[in-house]
Amino acid sequence: MDRHNTTDPADLCVLEAHELMRAGELSTQERLEASLRRIERLEPQLHAFARLYPAVAEGLARDAQRRLSDDSSPSPLCGQPVALKDWFKVAGLPLEAGSRAWKGYVADVDCTLWDRLRANGAVLVGHAHSFEPVTAPPTRNPWDPDRSPGGSSAGSAVAVATGMVPVALGTETTQSLRQPASHCGVSTIKPSYGQLSLFGVFGFIRSYDNPGVLGRSVQDCSITLQTMLGTDLRDDTTYGRAGLPALPVNVEPADRPYAGLRFGIPDGLGRPDPGVAGVWTRACQEAEALGAELVPVAADMFDDAYASPLEAEIVAEQRRLGLYPDRVEEYGAPFRAFLESIVQRNIGLADYIAARREREARMRLWAELFRRKQLAAILLPSCEFEAKPFGSGGQLDARYMRWSNLCGLPAVGFPGGLSAETGLPVGLSLVGALDDDASVITLALHYQMHYRYHLVRPHISSPGQV
Repeated sequence: MDRHNTTDPADLCVLEAHELMRAGELSTQERLEASLRRIERLEPQLHAFARLYPAVAEGLARDAQRRLSDDSSPSPLCGQPVALKDWFKVAGLPLEAGSRAWKGYVADVDCTLWDRLRANGAVLVGHAHSFEPVTAPPTRNPWDPDRSPGGSSAGSAVAVATGMVPVALGTETTQSLRQPASHCGVSTIKPSYGQLSLFGVFGFIRSYDNPGVLGRSVQDCSITLQTMLGTDLRDDTTYGRAGLPALPVNVEPADRPYAGLRFGIPDGLGRPDPGVAGVWTRACQEAEALGAELVPVAADMFDDAYASPLEAEIVAEQRRLGLYPDRVEEYGAPFRAFLESIVQRNIGLADYIAARREREARMRLWAELFRRKQLAAILLPSCEFEAKPFGSGGQLDARYMRWSNLCGLPAVGFPGGLSAETGLPVGLSLVGALDDDASVITLALHYQMHYRYHLVRPHISSPGQV
């Protein structure tokens, strides 16, 4: 228990807490209580959670403690508090997806990803706030509560950034993992499409919705992701996919771990915020210092305008759920207007099929580019701008991210340091070839071993700051 005198258990990474719990120096109940204390202190200001489940969590913590005592090789997630974006079903618990349209809904089944986390001893603390697409979030940014925390997985990102939980699940269709990670200063892994089951997860654009993990570090994300991978007979997006090798958790120290590797970088970023541009310039220099060769990639490879007809899937999903058009008035005005704008475009089947074919062609182009240029990854900023003040417009920022989601490519988002302009965090992304998740995670682990920007925390998470 000596380490408790200097370290709040809420601030431990997954492996640190796991070692203490295995050694009997920290109980699962103490780990949970630390999270709940942090939530009690910060939740009134930040609104990270839609709902908390302390009684459920206490029962799961007791189960995890027994497992630690009985199992000779328990999962590193055993006894770790986790949060789920309010899109992930847990049988018997409410699920509202941040929308009045789902008020009162209670899930009758566990989503596959929670089922797998629970099988590894994870302790569910609550559902993290989400919100309707194109709508302002209720959650506040822990670096500046007057600024946006990012996309619809923002509640999960804020909970992780402040130590309310060490890891959380979210989803990304265009930018909803990596933008909150960037704005809140945390890490995230969005695996290759089809490697994580979508069963029991609310959908937006099903053909490229992607669950993922947010954590303080890439290591914490990788540990969590490993427990959830694999084919799910209840989700055909996972069928026929090559299984991933064991994901890396640690890397051997090396002065120049990128020696001999080539990183693609966009040939022109447009006009990012000055703070983003500064972090990006430094990141390129840091990658070169670790041995990488930077290779320009034509800007048109990152274009996503062709995919606009795929938005027809949004309305189709709402029809399938019985919400459009019969209950559309239950949605907030921004999302309602967004749905109507899609309908008014009168996207035809031919346009939709053409967009699907163009996406398949883009996937082939990217596979060929990785092969021909011998690229280890694409390195780029996660977002074009820093976290914006509420009410300033243009809160969502998918320009640097949507292309990789359309092509189903794995991406790791991680802090690149603080903006010299505002002092706010700026995130970077490493994007790999399809199903080469392990390699791109390895690259990100090396970056965090050398450049420890992920250890910088918002002041609000420190005791005495409210």
